[in-house]
Order: sequence, then structure tokens, then C-alpha cells
Amino acid sequence: MLGFPPLVAQGQSSHGSALFRLTPVGQPAWQLIVELGPRSQALEKINDLRFYRLFLAGLGVRPLRKEPWDLLLSSAELKAESTRWVLQDPAGKIQASGAGLPSSEELENVLRKSLGALPWDTLEAVLRVEPQHGEARLALAEWALGSEALEARQNSTSYSVPLMRYSSRWTLVSDGMAKLLAVPDWPSQLDLGGEEAAGRLGVQLRRGTSNSLLERMAMEVLEALRGDPANERLQRNLAYLIPLLSRDSAERMVGEVDGVKPLPGQEWPPLPLIHPQMGVFRKLEKWGEVRQFAAAWSRPADRLFLNPQRWQGHVLREATLRAYQFQAESWMDGWGMLPPAMDSLRQEAGSSYREMAKLMLSGANLPRDPDFIKELGELANRSPLPIPPMPAPFPPWNFKVRNPADLTRFKEAFDTSMGLLPWLPVERTFAVKGDLLLAVSVSLGPEAMDIGPEFPAPETLADRLRAARPGRLFAAWDHVSGDPDAPGPRIQRIGLLLERMPVRTAESVLADDLRRVSLGADLQNWELDENLWFTSAQKAIPAVEDRLRHWPLDAPRWAALAFWTAFLPNHRGPITLAEQLPSWKTGLDFSLCLPPDLHAKVGEQLQSRHAWPQMRAWFELAWEHLRNMKTTDTRRTALMQELGPVLVSFLDRAYTGLGKVGERRTLKDEWKHLQEP
Repeated sequence: MLGFPPLVAQGQSSHGSALFRLTPVGQPAWQLIVELGPRSQALEKINDLRFYRLFLAGLGVRPLRKEPWDLLLSSAELKAESTRWVLQDPAGKIQASGAGLPSSEELENVLRKSLGALPWDTLEAVLRVEPQHGEARLALAEWALGSEALEARQNSTSYSVPLMRYSSRWTLVSDGMAKLLAVPDWPSQLDLGGEEAAGRLGVQLRRGTSNSLLERMAMEVLEALRGDPANERLQRNLAYLIPLLSRDSAERMVGEVDGVKPLPGQEWPPLPLIHPQMGVFRKLEKWGEVRQFAAAWSRPADRLFLNPQRWQGHVLREATLRAYQFQAESWMDGWGMLPPAMDSLRQEAGSSYREMAKLMLSGANLPRDPDFIKELGELANRSPLPIPPMPAPFPPWNFKVRNPADLTRFKEAFDTSMGLLPWLPVERTFAVKGDLLLAVSVSLGPEAMDIGPEFPAPETLADRLRAARPGRLFAAWDHVSGDPDAPGPRIQRIGLLLERMPVRTAESVLADDLRRVSLGADLQNWELDENLWFTSAQKAIPAVEDRLRHWPLDAPRWAALAFWTAFLPNHRGPITLAEQLPSWKTGLDFSLCLPPDLHAKVGEQLQSRHAWPQMRAWFELAWEHLRNMKTTDTRRTALMQELGPVLVSFLDRAYTGLGKVGERRTLKDEWKHLQEP
């Protein structure tokens, strides 16, 4: 057993440090209070790397001048003539004091005695038994890359943290970068563009990292994006890194991004990547390139994949490109074009007009004429116009048959022929028309297609349809064939296959796609081919388990493990792996580390297959740990409020499915008792 402290993960953050917090959630931090005399530079002397990690873990530093210090020294625990620092616990009680400055070892010993272990104790213990533990390895990298979090506290009125010497910071940054780049699959696990990560990493990546390392990071993110171009986290990561590159590297990166093959129906580059790429040329004042790329990236919406939500995104993207185009033209053609450009932008931007007008003016060539500037401000503040109307979606294929028996043959062909399978139900209609001159009439909107006097062979019909207009699923299918190892195309095809289901012919394709990307799906309303899914589950489970050993906070994969194990009647479900993971032995228990929404995903997958015994095993263990928490544990109230309802709800469903009336009654009594003040 590993003596890990009972720490709690926050939400579904991918950041490793979410597992390894110094203080409980929502609790005041420990405070190091240091006397600052008139000539004292005590805080500036705290440059020890061990101090630094204490600050990153949440230790606050608060300086006191003579007058308030005298009030503090009235405490019975202190000796006025020797005390120059004190360490307060979250309750405000003084736990240690001394003259001069404390050593990092002194502070660590006090904190370790109170907390049982410090974050790096936990990290080191985890990595001793699980060297490839992704969250722990990311946490180590973040410790080293996190000085921005310290600098942000410099402006705090309550306490401050000393700046580290440049050499110390460079040592940490180099160490952190090496650790980060050694973590497999880090681009998909770390959200550089998130607010929390940007706060910790921003200054260090700008100041302390060489361009070659930044370029390597960007290329690794780009390579991951090639395989999964719709991944918003990867898009944010690349958007975050591009502005940090040198001018030459940034320009090259724009060309690399432009070469990514998007998914069918996906507009490229996506909106998150437009801004940093335009920023590269704006910074260099290459307005010709800004206008050139704005025009090249603008294109009509793909009507095959069009829907109201996509249309709104398309309008915003097009308006963004127009704003950059007008911005460039103000420098190339003069600022006199701005008023008519704003009129044009208002016609195109819909509800985002004011935002787009502000974007355009933020980098436009503006005159010094105050009256003209005032006029532009008034134009930018006009009320938006309605969103431009969405084009009509493509009409479905219309099949009319003379013989009613042919109608049944047609429908069966679309469900059984692999050639016709890719046309979704919404992309075709059938009708019987007895006065037809031919056996079959096929039309696409007003356009008729001559198929022939006899009922066509399915593959012949598929070739004719594909030549006229392929369907959405066909386009996605073709993309998977062109890049079978990329996860993005398979994920897109999974979504379209789920629209097509239930169709027996496509079950094996869906099962293989889900297995290849280690995901699950909601299949509860289908009559499944149990042999197919049983066999697929046996192949899928080892890969999902291997991923979870490296990334034990990966919520979609826990849900996938619940999905696949439910097809094996004698399998205990995801609880089997959870009990094996050495980082989740007693002390750092998985059932309390995993956030409520992750538990809910596991429960939903098990419930969809009526896997009541597996569901009971998972939620009973979590419930046992929660109800047995000591009343003195500072996390107890928060966990009861956030995690308790989820555990009780799913455990009640498991007992209901198993017919355990007595256990249901006991569960409700326990929950009621625990909620009492």
C-alpha cells in the first residue's frame, strides 16, 4: 500500500497538478509571514528551488513591517526578541517560528507533519510504481514551468512572492520543457490555450524557452492535429504557440497549417487558428499576405454538411476573414475605404457585427482626424442586422418505383448493400407511382436521372449516385480509407454511423471504429449482434486499459471501458482496472479523485447495457469511501454536495435493476442521515 495523501482532483482538467494540490479545495492556504525591516531584503533572498515549489503548491508569503509585526508578536507562542518569521496554518494558528529566514527544509517538515505528504512526495511515489503515469509526469513539468503563477501574486495586496533569479528560472524552464516533451501524447492532454495553463506557462514560454524548443512543440501539436483536425484542444494549443515563435518560424508554420487536410465539411483553418496566423503577417505589416489569405480561406459553406449551427459558425468565420481583409485594405488603399467597408461588414456579420467592427478597427490604418474617428466609432456601434439567411440544404434523392414490391427491394438494398449504405436516411425518399413508364425513376431535386427500364443492381446504382453527389457518410468513409490510422476521420464517421443505425450491415464498421479510437457509444435502443460486440470488446479492452494506466483521469476512456466491459457478462467492469492501479491504492482513492461527471459517464454506459452488477461494484466502493470520511476532513462537505448525489443516484439504479429493495432503503436512510447538520 502506498501512503498517499487523500487529495482531490478538480473537474476534468488535464493538468497533472489537479491531482496533487497542497491544500484542500476552497481552503485558505498556509502563510509564511516574514518581517521586513527598513533595510531588509529578506524576500529577495528566497531563491532556493525548494522554496519555489512550495510557492507553486500554494504557500503564501506575506511581509509585515514593524507595527503590525508587534501585534503579531504579542502571541504567547512567540519570543519578541528572536522571531523574524512565522508559519500559519489555514486556521491562522502559528505552527512554527524562528529568527532570520526559515530554510525550505524547516517549512517542508512542518507541512509534511501536518498534511502527511507534500505534492512532490505523492508525485515521486506515483512515478516509482507507474513511471509512465501521464498526469504525474505533466505535473512535474508544470511545477518547473509555473513561475507565471508566482509573478501574478506580486501585485497582490495580501502577500507577495519573490522573483527568482534568472539562472534559477532558466534551470527550471529547461527541466520543465524536457519533462513536458518526454510525455507521450502531451499535445492532446495539456490545454496550453486554457486560462489556467496560460497563467502558469505564458511568461516562461515567452522568456525562457528557445525558439527551437517552441518550434518543436508547435510541430508536435501540428502533427497531432493532422490526425485529428477537429480536436479543439489541439487547435487552441497551436493557436497559443504560433505567436511565441520567431518571425521566420511563425511564417513557416502558417504554411504547414495550410497543408492540413480537414475533415469532410470542416472549414479550414478553423476560427481559433485564423487569429494567430493573421497576427503573424500583421506584426510584420505584410498586408498583402493578410488580404491574400483572407480571400483564400473564405469560401461558400459546404451545403452537404450544412445545418443551422454550422451556418452560424460559418457566418462568424467569414465575417472574421472580411474584418481582416478590410483591415489590410485600409493600409493598402487608404483609410477612406473604412466607412463603406463597415457597411459591408454589417450586412455580412449578423449578430457579431460590433465584435467584428472592433476587430477591424483594432489594426486598421486610422487617420488623426478626430471627427473621422468619431464617425467610425458611431458606425461600429450600430445595431447588428439579422444573420444572413442560410442556403437551402441539398434535397434528398427521390426514388419512385412502378411496382410496390420494388419499394421493399430498394429499402433493403440501402440497408444491406455496402455500396448504398453510406447514404443516410435523411438523404433519400421513396414513393410508389404506378403510372411510371420505367421501372424506376430517380431524381435529385428537379433533376431527373435515367437509370434504366429494370430495377438496378445496388452497386450500379451506388456508382451513379456517387458520381452525381456523394452523401455525408460516403465522404467520411472515403476520408477514413485515405488515412486509416488517423483518429479524427473515424470519430467523424462514428457520429454519422450512429445516425444511420441500427443497420446490421454497418455494425462491424462501427464496432471497429470505436475500438480503434478507444471510445464507446450509446447503443441502448438497438438489437445488437452480441457475438460481434463480445469479440470486439475482447480486442478493445486491453487498449483502453493501457491508455488508462498512463492517463488515469481520462474521462472518455473510463466511459469506454464501462461500455466495452458491459459486453462481457462475467467481467466486473471498470472497477477491475481501478483496483489494480497502484496510484489509486488506499490514501489516494480513485473513487474520490474522479470528478462527479466522470462517475456519471461510467454510470450511464453501464446503465445503457443493464450491467447492474458491474454498476453496483463501481458505485458501492465510491459510496463506502465517501460515507466513511471523517467529519473532521475538510473535504467532506464539498464531496457530499458534489459527488454524493451522483453516487446515490446510480447506486439506487443498480439496486433497482438487481431487485435489492432492502439495499435501496438502507442507501436512502444513510444519505438522509449524512445530509443532516
